[in-house]
Amino acid sequence: MTRCGIVVRPAERDDLDAVARLVDLVVPTMPGPRQAAARTGTGEERFGRLLDDPDTQMLVACLADGTRAGAAMLSVDAVSIALGGLIMSVVLIVDEDARQRGVGRELVSAVARYADEAGADAVTVSLPSSNREAHRFFSRLGFVPLATNRIASVSQLMRALAPSEIAAERRQSVLLRARRPFRRRSAALADARMAATVWVDRPVG
Repeated sequence: MTRCGIVVRPAERDDLDAVARLVDLVVPTMPGPRQAAARTGTGEERFGRLLDDPDTQMLVACLADGTRAGAAMLSVDAVSIALGGLIMSVVLIVDEDARQRGVGRELVSAVARYADEAGADAVTVSLPSSNREAHRFFSRLGFVPLATNRIASVSQLMRALAPSEIAAERRQSVLLRARRPFRRRSAALADARMAATVWVDRPVG
């Protein structure tokens, strides 16, 4: 697939370091915990398993000089299959230095072909909310807003849930403390009844 010297092809092992570099370029623009420093490790360590996953496809866009200027990662949305359809989820990245040269359009074209051959019903793409240029680009290609996704790191979520969990533990603790005197009173009453029974049954004389 070529246009203006751009070639889009399936990624190979030798492309993974370049893919990692592209991903690291957009990590700071993504929401939530991905604002942190990019993950460490080689491209193979980070993305090698995607090449072996039959439900995932990785594409790279190369310029005429061989520079990897963009990448797309496609995966089957398992939830959509459970609901009776097939949706391909896509993450698409274009190097800032290669924008406005048709790289993104060529990647989307390749994604569309792949999704069509796979029998997909639709394609979804993940975009940073702050990237207006990307939103306009995909809007011109027919992508419409589908849902608002919110993201939180696990540590943030645990901290947010902690107050309610602590409150629940405190309520449970209060209930346990309230029940203990009742148990003591019940035990004392049972002892008193046992003593009375022994006294009544004791032989006279």
